[in-house]
Amino acid sequence: LGLDAVRPRMVGPEMVDRLIRPVFIANLHPRARRRFDDMLAMTALFAHGHVFPNSLGQKGLPAALGSSELEAALRTSVTYMARTKGMVRP
Repeated sequence: LGLDAVRPRMVGPEMVDRLIRPVFIANLHPRARRRFDDMLAMTALFAHGHVFPNSLGQKGLPAALGSSELEAALRTSVTYMARTKGMVRP
């Protein structure tokens, strides 16, 4: 879309627990701290890199999407979001 995007820095869970949580998270408002803890719990679900089991393509369900279909869906979603937020012209 021609927008510059800064890639976020990724750190491991141990760095979050040792450095980020004690310095930054401990002083947050309780509601913000709870949201951070909820987000961190969700990220733990995806940290192992395993694919979740599914029954796509079985029992009358559509087949799983391939990488090209997933990329197209991601591009469509990002384009829609950028246009909706006024980041790019329609």
